[in-house]
Parts: sequence; structure tokens; C-alpha cells
Amino acid sequence: MVSLILVGFGGVGRALVEIMQNDADYLRSNFGFVPVVKAICERQGSLIDDNGLNLSNLLDLGDIASSPYWQAGLTTLEIIQEIKADILVECSWASNDGEPAFTVLKTAMQKKMHIVSSNKPPFYLKYGELKQIAQEKGVMMRIESTVLSAVPALAAETTLAGAHISSIRGILNGTCNYILTRMTQSKLPFKEALKEAQDLGYAEADPTMDINGKDAAGKIVILSNALLGWNKTIHDIKVQGIEDVTAEDIERAKREHKYIKHVCQAKDGKLSAGIELVPMDSSLAIMGSLNLVEFETKHAGPYTFIGRGAGGFEAASGVLSDIIHISTQLYDSKKENL
Repeated sequence: MVSLILVGFGGVGRALVEIMQNDADYLRSNFGFVPVVKAICERQGSLIDDNGLNLSNLLDLGDIASSPYWQAGLTTLEIIQEIKADILVECSWASNDGEPAFTVLKTAMQKKMHIVSSNKPPFYLKYGELKQIAQEKGVMMRIESTVLSAVPALAAETTLAGAHISSIRGILNGTCNYILTRMTQSKLPFKEALKEAQDLGYAEADPTMDINGKDAAGKIVILSNALLGWNKTIHDIKVQGIEDVTAEDIERAKREHKYIKHVCQAKDGKLSAGIELVPMDSSLAIMGSLNLVEFETKHAGPYTFIGRGAGGFEAASGVLSDIIHISTQLYDSKKENL
């Protein structure tokens, strides 16, 4: 068994609980994974049961505050001090300054909890500081879903270790890719393509971070730090969005047998995130809401990963993979000590 504290019960947190509940037999038989969720923290209060919350009952609740285990006003930091758990799973709302998630993650590691997070800002603002705390406290820090949800981009740190990753580029925001695709294939104006993306759930009600390029820029920062050993922040990258792309720009590119794409890159110590003209036969010429990341390696050439990089269940799948990785390491460690 592995004990968890879950911070955030929105789209990702609820999807995570649903997957753990529905796939319980599969997870137990294939990975020996049996989660005990001791607390779920929200901004208004927390659910807490040191023996483990009943996940099935939670999913039946429209509002978790109606649970008898709900304690209004009980904060995440108080839970961390009060409850002993193996892993803190942080899936809360992402703010521009990384708070309160940064303080929550830092405090959990200082209490010798391993951490898993889907929250980008703490890691594109203070990755180096969080990594140092993890190393000092001897805990694991897993953040796959901060980049491309379930796409195993950060997992390449180990899976491509022998190939030696030297540079990274990719299409790292599904909203941008969808809008540009619709403008290219159906000649929709930017505003109509954006509205369609919002109606389909690809874009938030406030799509600013997507269309101005900062969401994708944060992801390439995280990738460069985790896979190339850099120590960058979002302040180290010049960012261009897609807001000014016109139908004329799209058609001009097509006449040159190219597509307009929003591309991020980490190479030779430099970061970039902006509009590029991509040849129609390029690996970057993917359409729809798909994301793509390509690793150039010193010894084995390029490797390309493509998949859905957004959505509650997609992000929850990446989070769960990280939890299982830590759980497996803990289980193997316990066997060695027997």
C-alpha cells in the first residue's frame, strides 16, 4: 500500500480518483499498487481520514464538502503537518506566481514526502530550488503532467539516458495547434477557431496563457531543466503567441508548401517559443489538438513522441504513472530492507 495526500479535486484530481477506483484490480495485479488516500485538500477545507477515504463514495458526491469527513477551513499546510503520508499529489489551480503550490510542495518535501505535480508554474519559475530540496531530503519529485500530460516526455530522462538528449523541440500547446489547424484546413478566422476550441474544451474560458504562447514556453523551460540539466525560468525565454496570425499569413505559407505552427525549442543553451514556417512533410506538421515533442540525441538520432497533451483524464493518467513509479521504488526499497 502507498499513502497519498491529494491537493485539488477539480478536473484532474477527480479524474485521478476515478481511474484509481475503476482500475483498482488492474493496478493491483500489474503493479502491486494499492493507494490509501488519507486526505483531499481544497481551498475551502479538507477531507481527512487517516485510515483512508472511501474513493467510491467520494465519486458519488456532487460536492465533497457534504462528506462527513469534511473539515471546513482545514488547510493543506495543516494537513501536511498533521498527516503522515508517502506521497503528496498536487493537482491544484495554477497561479502565475506559483503559489500556494510552491509552498505546499516545498513543505511536503521538507516533511520527507515524495511529490507528484501537474502544476506548471512552480516548476517553470523555481525548478532548481525544488529539485535541490528533493535532493537534500532524499525524496522523489515527479512532474510528467506539467508538460504533456500522459505523453512520456520527461520519462525520456531515463528511457533515452544512453542516447544522450542534446536538444528539444516541439508543438507543446494543443489549443494553439487546434486553432492554427482550423485556420489552415477550413480557412476559419482566428476568433472563430478560438471559439470552436473553447466549445470543444481545448481552450479555457480565459485562453490568454495558451494563445500568447506562455503555456508552451513554460513547458519547454521545464523540459530543458529536467532533460538537459539547465537552470532556466520562464523569464529566460522570449515568447511569441499566435494572436496576430492572419488568414493571409496562412495562405502565404501554404503557397510555399509550409504550415504556420507554434514551435518551442531548447538548443545550444537557448530557449525559444514562437511562430515558425514548417515544411508540410516535417514531423512538426501535425494537425488538430495533438502535441509533439522531438528529442535530438547524440548517439541515436531523433525520437518523436506524439499524443494528447491536455484534458483531465490525460493529465490524471500522467500523474498516476508518476505515483506508480514512486510506489514501485518504495516497494522495492522495502523488500531490500527485509
